[in-house]
Amino acid sequence: MSWVAAAAAMFLPLFALGFARAETKTPADMFNDSMALISEGRRAEAAAMLARIADEHSADQLACEALIQLGRLYENMGRPAEAEAAYLRAATENQSHPRAPEALALAADIIRKSGRSADAAALYEACLDLYPDSGVAERVKFDLAFLYEGLGKREEAAAVLRSLVAKTGTQSAERAGRELIQLYTRAGLLYEAETAAAAFLSVRPGDVSVRLQLFNILLDRAKYDQAIPVIESLTKEQPDNRGLRELLFKAYKDAGRMKELVAALEQNKKNAPGDLEQARRLKDLYVWDGKTIEAMLELETILKTEPGSVADAVELSKMYYKEQWVTKARETLERALEIKPGYEPALRELGALWFAEGEMEKALEAWRAAAAFNPSDVQSYYRMTGYLRQHRLYDMIIDLYKSGREALGQPSLFARDMAWIFQMQMRNREAMEEYLKVIAETPGDAGAREAVFKLLEAEGLEGEGVGMIERAADARPDIAELWLMAAEALILRGNETGAEQRMEKISQARPDARSEVAGRLISRSAPALAARLFESAAEIEPGDPSVKLMQAGRAWLASGEAVRAENCFRKVADGFHNAPQADEALALIARISNERGDVLSARGYFARLAAEHPGSPYRSLAEVEEAVAAFKLGEHEHAGAVLERLSADPRAQRFADRILFYRAEIERFSLRFEAAVELYLNLARRYPESRSVGDAISRALFLKDAETADPIHVQAITAAERKSLAGDAEGAEAMLRGLLVALPDGAMKDHSALMLAALLEKEGRLEQAVAAYLILADAPEPKELKPQACARLASLLASMNRQKEALAYFQTAIEADPRGYWGQFARQGAGSLQDMF
Repeated sequence: MSWVAAAAAMFLPLFALGFARAETKTPADMFNDSMALISEGRRAEAAAMLARIADEHSADQLACEALIQLGRLYENMGRPAEAEAAYLRAATENQSHPRAPEALALAADIIRKSGRSADAAALYEACLDLYPDSGVAERVKFDLAFLYEGLGKREEAAAVLRSLVAKTGTQSAERAGRELIQLYTRAGLLYEAETAAAAFLSVRPGDVSVRLQLFNILLDRAKYDQAIPVIESLTKEQPDNRGLRELLFKAYKDAGRMKELVAALEQNKKNAPGDLEQARRLKDLYVWDGKTIEAMLELETILKTEPGSVADAVELSKMYYKEQWVTKARETLERALEIKPGYEPALRELGALWFAEGEMEKALEAWRAAAAFNPSDVQSYYRMTGYLRQHRLYDMIIDLYKSGREALGQPSLFARDMAWIFQMQMRNREAMEEYLKVIAETPGDAGAREAVFKLLEAEGLEGEGVGMIERAADARPDIAELWLMAAEALILRGNETGAEQRMEKISQARPDARSEVAGRLISRSAPALAARLFESAAEIEPGDPSVKLMQAGRAWLASGEAVRAENCFRKVADGFHNAPQADEALALIARISNERGDVLSARGYFARLAAEHPGSPYRSLAEVEEAVAAFKLGEHEHAGAVLERLSADPRAQRFADRILFYRAEIERFSLRFEAAVELYLNLARRYPESRSVGDAISRALFLKDAETADPIHVQAITAAERKSLAGDAEGAEAMLRGLLVALPDGAMKDHSALMLAALLEKEGRLEQAVAAYLILADAPEPKELKPQACARLASLLASMNRQKEALAYFQTAIEADPRGYWGQFARQGAGSLQDMF
């Protein structure tokens, strides 16, 4: 062996080691590479590299950043379920990372956008519990308030906004103050809205928008003497704001003080004879009040003084025509055009005048001049059709667009406008063709896609709509969107085989085609079809199967198939223990178990969630619900100990009212009535906005009545309640119905009736629940439980779309308990219904 070969043999291992080290990349290197891939448009490769960082370097600080970037990448790729999973993983696997709160909030954002409002609210709440002082806390509170309102939790929304308002002097306090006023106004709570607006203006007295809101609130409350000074101050600050002046007119008219306002404006005009602005303000009042003759006189006076005011001339011509002075109207417009040739408002009105007089050619000539129409200028077509649209000349618009396509050589030009017109005219085939052209040009146009599916449901296509979509897809194999639409349409028509073939053909370009179509089926109110497709996607498509299984489970839940949903969630919880949504899967299984009355199973799943996923945002929920389940199963000592511990845990503070309620329940069932009453009343005092307050007051009243009742009767009612808590609704109902027969008239019998009604309502037997509530609600004699029965009955009737009956019982509750909890409850319920009548 030569010395060269020997040297090479000696150093070869060192060279190899050096190359190996050079090939080994740090998480930072991989992260930078992934960003470069994104900038090059290689998103799938970037996603794979970001996932590798999280998998192979989970202890590195960049793991959390990589997962957040992965979530954003998935969002941009139109894969929200994968984005949600990435954000959740970033939050749960990196709880101490500075960006963990942001990741949790981003996951909640995805959930909110998907329409799962209650789930999003729960995650936002968890974010605030875990990270109350994080940089995203205030943003999360605003999102949570918005969700609460949408979920019908108006008081909870107001409480969140008030907590932000309390941070005086901050931008968040200012924004929250505005949103609180709007929240109360939307809810019809005008007293509260006025109070909030006044509080806002005490800090920011010059704020124009809130002063305007306060004016509208005062006007709606018929507090004219307070409203008029507010709007007058605004008009003085913005004298040229016509909208504000019209609000001033309205305030005076509603107050019955129009003569006073006219006199004041006339006096202003006399005091400043050379100031035409005063005459214009008086004219504006006459126009607003429908006094055309008086307005014309003012305009004629203005034009005598200022004949070159073409805007006033156009307005005067409209009034002349309204009074059928056609010649004067036309001559006024022609004089304006002599002064200012090509003046668009004058040409537009001249065209409208000729059109009204049946002179179509002259009208078109005027409009062409107004639009500066040029057959080779695309924008001039839009200007011209704007005039035609005002007069509903839709066939002319179609003809003009068709000629424009020929002149400009663009067969898809104006497709959106033409589709809209065809759809309005119920020319569905032509509308479909145009919408498909829009999608071929702009595949991401969700509005056009929705219009296509709306047309599929309409009459007139004689079943050919799906074929039209398929032909459009076949003509453009490069447009995956058309193929996805064809698959979706085929599934909706029952042709799942044809849909599968379509999805398979584009699987290279769109490997997530099944998930994409399934997501669309959810929005079409076809959750069962979506669920089957999600299950198929979990088996076939690349990526994390647990994400698709969770989507399938949620879809089965939406279709009422709880057993199938539970099977999907079990696959995630048992087979993908480390999946980002394994904890949520356990929570959903527990919820399903609770809903079917299987409290024992629910307790086990909640306990498993808390034990297996200590970093889960659902952990506090699981611990509380495990304790509640233990209470329902009669394990009061364990439940009490857990709830006592949780009452001091800051992470469980969003459940503080629920914890307090069940601590009181434990005291009651342990026959420590005095302690129970104290806790119930403490709940009502500390958490007046809690949904448990009504039940707490009811329980406290029951215990008060129980002091003087036959102990045997009290024990019988309590036994029925135990059965209900344990999931034996049938046994509880039988006992309560028996008590209604056996008990003498009095408080215990009334409590039995109320409990029976609540049980039937919970079981979904609504008509029977109504009948049970009526036992107390229609009782001729005064009863202590009557306000509660009326209020609960009214809420139930409202949910059954029996609003007029609901309002009547809300009113009865208000009259029976004007200053108490149930009277206030009824006022809020009636307020939410008032707009319907």
